[in-house]
Amino acid sequence: MGFFGIASSWIWLAGGILLLAAETTLPGVFLIWVGLAAIATGLVLFAVPMSGTMQLIMFAIFGLAAILLGHRIQQRQKTVATDSPFLNERGKSLVGNVYLLESAIVNGAGSVRIGDSVWRVTGADLAIGTKVKVTGVDGGTLMVEPA
Repeated sequence: MGFFGIASSWIWLAGGILLLAAETTLPGVFLIWVGLAAIATGLVLFAVPMSGTMQLIMFAIFGLAAILLGHRIQQRQKTVATDSPFLNERGKSLVGNVYLLESAIVNGAGSVRIGDSVWRVTGADLAIGTKVKVTGVDGGTLMVEPA
């Protein structure tokens, strides 16, 4: 029957399954949506035979819809509330807290002890034992000001 007959349905289905399989071996989450669009195109072609141009248009429409759906799902997952918002950003959880300088801030650099860790701090020169408030974080360095 050629590409435009029933065989094209199987080609779309096989292509979609191959894309889904490729998704498991490649990083990212993109091929799954294109693969689902190819499978949907193949399923529709079982019921309604179409020309090659119409098949490509239908695949493009299914692909766009699947990608938009995937984007929406990913955005929802990013906004899930958590009880540990700073789990991988411990420094940010320290902003606003007050600590004692363990070593004086000289030439803009010093340190504070927080629990069993010593953190590098930057700010105006201050004497050892001065109370400082954390105002920000730059990588692993806390920015402080006198409290």
